[in-house]
Amino acid sequence: MKKLLLIGLLTLLAVMISAQTGLFELTYGVPAEESIAILEVQGFELVDSNGDSAMLQDTTNEYVDHIQLIFREGFLVAWYIAYLPQEEEDIEYIVVEALELWHGYDYTWDEDMELYVWELEDSRKIEAIWDWNYEFFWVGYLSGD
Repeated sequence: MKKLLLIGLLTLLAVMISAQTGLFELTYGVPAEESIAILEVQGFELVDSNGDSAMLQDTTNEYVDHIQLIFREGFLVAWYIAYLPQEEEDIEYIVVEALELWHGYDYTWDEDMELYVWELEDSRKIEAIWDWNYEFFWVGYLSGD
């Protein structure tokens, strides 16, 4: 019985690790409703949804303007976080440091594009970049399929 329990726990751990959880505790492959609920528990409110995507905002969060969730067949396949520039803090530094803690220091820096890229399993990746007007520092959790 103990062996079965141990095997079950190890299997659960392997699934959790391979699920590739990221910032705001979002995870690839989670059902749409669950993805939205994860953000709502953190204070975000659903402001727009069309079945294939959802946008959530937390008007009390001074760092994040909004989070856009992308669904395929009802499951989370990508998400984008729009960070706001800060007057007294370097939002790029704060976000990249958080990404390093979540996903490690093995990323590439494209100096021409000023783009950070973390390669994940299953053709997934994370990109972090300023938009052209420096209005938002974007983090995108992308799916390769």
